[in-house]
Amino acid sequence: MSPSADEIRRRNVAAVEALYDAERRRNLDDWARLWHPAGRQSFHLSKDVSPVLGREALVRATRRKFKVRPPYGIDVATEPFADASRVLARLHLTFGEGIRPIDIWCIFAFDDTGLILEIEEMVDTANAYRMPE
Repeated sequence: MSPSADEIRRRNVAAVEALYDAERRRNLDDWARLWHPAGRQSFHLSKDVSPVLGREALVRATRRKFKVRPPYGIDVATEPFADASRVLARLHLTFGEGIRPIDIWCIFAFDDTGLILEIEEMVDTANAYRMPE
């Protein structure tokens, strides 16, 4: 019997939470296991960041991120879509004294087995366009 849409939503939400838990712990093996081999991460608001294509490239980019960025807090709120293969993640990142927190909203897309196919950043207050005064 195939899983219900609600079971798929719960599985995919759990994968989003597991991804950010692995990132908090900086456990690259746990992080990588959640990705489809052809996974992709897109940064629509950043002019200088191209999409990262494929699990190997995602792991390389994340390994570098762990080396150059000090640990940071990640609070995540998830909301599944009507389309059970997609989840919205609203992140609040905290860095330490004197560094402004940032908020990032991402849409996750999953394959039929629950592996992450894509993360699309839709809101990033670190890169947000300034509103005219």
